[in-house]
Amino acid sequence: MFIAIFLIVIAMALVIAPVMLIKPSSRQQQQSQLRQQALQVKISTHIQKLPAGLNQKKYPTTVAVYRQNWAEQQKYEQQAARLLRLDFEHPLHICDIWAWETDTNLPIATDMLSKIDESIIAIEFNSLGIGLYWLEKNIQITDIQALLDALKNNLKDSGLYSLNLTKAQ
Repeated sequence: MFIAIFLIVIAMALVIAPVMLIKPSSRQQQQSQLRQQALQVKISTHIQKLPAGLNQKKYPTTVAVYRQNWAEQQKYEQQAARLLRLDFEHPLHICDIWAWETDTNLPIATDMLSKIDESIIAIEFNSLGIGLYWLEKNIQITDIQALLDALKNNLKDSGLYSLNLTKAQ
């Protein structure tokens, strides 16, 4: 009798275990909800390799990039640039912890950078739009959207982001 019950329990475990492995974890469910919310406010998301200038031991090898694309009539007239949050403070860095990955030096409001949550580890400017490398914790999509809008306004104020009245072909 004991052996029969034991075999039934083992058989049930063999059936249930694979099903439990397929079920998304609570973290995966949270990420899915964040990405759905982002899509609703026209922020695209994709997974990208961690930029080389960031600590490979501190951060995962891939990170979610939340990007607000430029409007169809708008264009970004500079070379692509990426601002990285570094692990160490240095007086030559912007706000002591931010540094450009390349020799780019876009004007950026330092008061805005000093307030960015530590879960944002890089900011990217390119022909597609403005992207935030986000660890998907600590803040909400509304905060991401506000930050992307503030960064876009910063570019407008500096004259690097312009309205092109003729559609790009």
